[in-house]
Amino acid sequence: MTASKPSKIAETRKSRWTLNTAWYLFLPIMEASVRDGKIRAVVTRDYFKKLISKVCNKAGIKREDLGIIAGVRAELYFDGTWTSVAFDAIGELAGKGTDIVFIEKEGVPEVLTEYADKYGIAMVNTRGYLTEYGKDLMTAAKSSGANVAIMTDYDLTGINIASLSPKDMPWIGVDETTLEYFGLNRDSLTAEATNIKLIKTIEKKVADDERFKYVDIEFLKDKRVEIDAILAQVGDERFWEYIMSRLLEIFPTRNYNRAILLPERYSKEKADLLPKATKKLVRYIMDLTEDGTEETETTIKTSQENVVGFLDVQEQKKKNMKQLTETLAQYEHMKKLDNKISDIWELPEFKVISQHYEHTEDIVDNSTENSAS
Repeated sequence: MTASKPSKIAETRKSRWTLNTAWYLFLPIMEASVRDGKIRAVVTRDYFKKLISKVCNKAGIKREDLGIIAGVRAELYFDGTWTSVAFDAIGELAGKGTDIVFIEKEGVPEVLTEYADKYGIAMVNTRGYLTEYGKDLMTAAKSSGANVAIMTDYDLTGINIASLSPKDMPWIGVDETTLEYFGLNRDSLTAEATNIKLIKTIEKKVADDERFKYVDIEFLKDKRVEIDAILAQVGDERFWEYIMSRLLEIFPTRNYNRAILLPERYSKEKADLLPKATKKLVRYIMDLTEDGTEETETTIKTSQENVVGFLDVQEQKKKNMKQLTETLAQYEHMKKLDNKISDIWELPEFKVISQHYEHTEDIVDNSTENSAS
């Protein structure tokens, strides 16, 4: 028996599709069904996309399970790194930063990275409407203990985007209070309104949602104010100060253990490469390090988990390392071992080599940079 030629969809079903790709794959099927009289009307692209979501929701699966990418993925920025908000990364990303600020406007988070790094805050560039995974990240981050908020342009689309986030998700502007904070005259910042078809929808949302109580809906019928227009007037530093003030107002405390990690244990894989006697010594040293700093680490973590306001992350890392170093230096078992090792370095065969390792502060600096971030 000759195997039948697989259909085009069967051939590509293991591929990853965008919604538009899925639409084009569906077109021949729909057109054939219209010709055969199986369906009467042509389905529009927008209706098809909505139908995909409805079918997935009813089946209790995500579009990703079908190989369909939910749309342009959002990206999360934290501590110098951008990461795509993908299906399999949500759990990890939810633990980043004391606060996570979702910002609709593409390019704005990039302007603010220096300030976010300083205070241990993560930002998500949503690139417009939140994807399915962006909403999942919001929920997961809040459940994990992050302070989460969303920021959009002061326009019909921006209000709509914010309204589609969970109703308990704070919206930190832009609205009339934002303009008042900066002492700006909105008329000097306005552009012509877009997406006018949203007016009726937004009128209802503004009336029903407490988050939008400082929105002037009459203004938005004709005009809009973009975040970029405000940035151009006040600069990035002052704009960041506004974000901080709103976060502090809504979330007086934050868990800095989400942003400031203590030094990790030594690498077991590397230690396993060592000869037996040396391996035992290294393990003993590291166990002493753990035992000698355990109480201090607990104290540091407790002090960081409910901080009022904000901390300078890099300064706090230095303080933590100084405190841990001083604590270990006073630990009796470590002092005894260090004295014995000092005697070894005084032996003639080690004395010359010893000079090469005099600058132990370099080792401390590297470990601080790599493992305490």
